[in-house]
Amino acid sequence: MLQEVTSLPALVSLTIKPGKLDNLSERLAMLLSSVIARSNLRKLSLYAMCEYISKISGSKQCKLKELFIDSCSHNHVCHILDRLPNLQTFSTRDYRLPMSETPIVLTSIHLLTSLKLYCMQIPIGLLESLLSYMPALVHLHLSTYFTTFYFLQRLSQWESFIREKLPVLNTFKLYASTEQYQYLDVKDIESMLNRFRTPFWLELKRWYITCEYVKDGNTSNIRLYSRKDSHRNFPAKSSPAMLTHSASTTRNDDITDMSIKWKVRLNLLLMTAVAISQQISIQPMFRCMTHLVLDIDQPIAISSYQFLSEFADYSQLTEIWLILISPHHSFQSDAMDNILNSVGNVPTVGISYPNDWTLIPEDILDAIISHQVKHLIIRTTYEKCMQSVVTYARQLTTITFIRDQCSLNAWTHMTRWLDKNGNKYSVKDDSRSLCVYFE
Repeated sequence: MLQEVTSLPALVSLTIKPGKLDNLSERLAMLLSSVIARSNLRKLSLYAMCEYISKISGSKQCKLKELFIDSCSHNHVCHILDRLPNLQTFSTRDYRLPMSETPIVLTSIHLLTSLKLYCMQIPIGLLESLLSYMPALVHLHLSTYFTTFYFLQRLSQWESFIREKLPVLNTFKLYASTEQYQYLDVKDIESMLNRFRTPFWLELKRWYITCEYVKDGNTSNIRLYSRKDSHRNFPAKSSPAMLTHSASTTRNDDITDMSIKWKVRLNLLLMTAVAISQQISIQPMFRCMTHLVLDIDQPIAISSYQFLSEFADYSQLTEIWLILISPHHSFQSDAMDNILNSVGNVPTVGISYPNDWTLIPEDILDAIISHQVKHLIIRTTYEKCMQSVVTYARQLTTITFIRDQCSLNAWTHMTRWLDKNGNKYSVKDDSRSLCVYFE
């Protein structure tokens, strides 16, 4: 079949997914070389053919512009670049350095403009060596899921590397995570993230990075990734775990201010238990926290309120969310009052109940209002709940109802009710939220 394909005069794009290839390696390599050598072939995708790549020959006359290989080693990549001098785009979803393989070091410049390496398993030094021979790169996508903390630290120091070795790079997308990190102090992570808060990253390139730390039980994970635009409301972006904290660089960052603004999510019961067992210090972990999410699945003990009050500096807290997990646990007004007392005056409070048909008790609303909260956010689509809150809590500045799924007709009945009662409102975030105004 492949031999017949090579004779097609108008062939410009080809995908090969072979079955069993016993005793055909030499023949297949020859046929692949013939396919690649065709002057009119522009795009080639290869699956399950890693072992044949090193046997493929190329030529300067080859016009192949785009190549995808589902899995390949570092040496295979080097071999491809040497034999396909006119290649512009290369991508693979599994890029690794086998333990039995001695890495090849490139010695000549290559004119790739787009490179996508996913699921990388190579040392950072080898990656830098590879990229240093690609000065024409315009688009670079990298991902690695089981790397080292040192790999992440080196990435945060790439400003000078990119300036020198990748001068025309325009698009840089990154995802890198490691479990090889022993959490000691949030300052270690802050210093790494601050290296992305320079004029080069924020103003010249406009590449914004998120750093996220997740601790759940005995495992911990730290991630660096390119920030993606999303219509999902906070805290939907955060990960439920014992402790999660994340921070992102933005175009509005003050580069003279090195304080990181953290968004933190924690399971209040688990974190209190860990603190009591002295596995983690109760000293303030965060100097600047703007958002806090509390996962609550059981009645809150007095010790949890004490832990919460000492957990962080809340002077810059702008939003707190209470995620009520268990449908069997009744969240009382005294718990709301104690939580708000622990964190001080916060302008925005969000509530998420496990059941969408839950009505918010008036004493809960009274506790929120008494703490001078201005904005209330509720995750619900239950119209009776929305109507009762709008009717009762008119002392607030805004009440926002959010839903996870967007729909053009999501708020039709509720907006009719608001119109009938003379309320001002707006639908936002691709119809994911409905905001009611009282001032």
